[in-house]
Amino acid sequence: MTTAPRSEPLPPIVGFLGYAGVLPFVGIALVAWVDAAHAPLWRFTLLAYGAVIVSFVGALHWGVAMTASRADDGLGHRWSGLYAWSVVPALLAWAALLAYTLLVHGAAWGVALLVLAFLVHYVLDRRMARAMNMPSWYLPLRLRLTAVACLCLLSQSLLMQTPGASDNALPFPSAAPPEAPMQLRDTIRVRQDGLAQPFPSSCSNPATCRANSYPPPRPRPTLL
Repeated sequence: MTTAPRSEPLPPIVGFLGYAGVLPFVGIALVAWVDAAHAPLWRFTLLAYGAVIVSFVGALHWGVAMTASRADDGLGHRWSGLYAWSVVPALLAWAALLAYTLLVHGAAWGVALLVLAFLVHYVLDRRMARAMNMPSWYLPLRLRLTAVACLCLLSQSLLMQTPGASDNALPFPSAAPPEAPMQLRDTIRVRQDGLAQPFPSSCSNPATCRANSYPPPRPRPTLL
């Protein structure tokens, strides 16, 4: 069933909060282009903010479903689709952040997942608005906000195509290489009497140092 939207002006507080919510998208995207040396850090910041926002807009459907089911005397099964979809954007946002952190081309995958979540959510918003008596300002506002968020995210895909740019440079310090413990172990000579002594700094061959650099260990006393 299709219902006509209620003709209502955009409430000032809704307009203020809605447009203020896209300012971080625009600001962070611009800073990533200007400060190219730290673009991976800004890119991660933008994806993290996008993940928060797409989780928020997904939760709107949960609230609409609760309101609609109460109006239908608790027949919530009619709105099960809204309940089900309301948790999907948060899961896609989580996957986007994991992709950015773990995958080889994680930044590209993260951007793609967030843009997909925003676009699919807007399509479902249109279906919800046709089925319910939504205010006339809702869909135009959602379209403008979704367009700005998606364009800012996609701008990072263009930035990653510039010469010398990386789409997988994490903003976190890298962990020590796995061979570091082996290197450390090779610089320590553990003697049989329980003492540990470092090799001299001039030692280039640990095996030779083990054999020649130190006198043999003291014999352990034996009990008669």
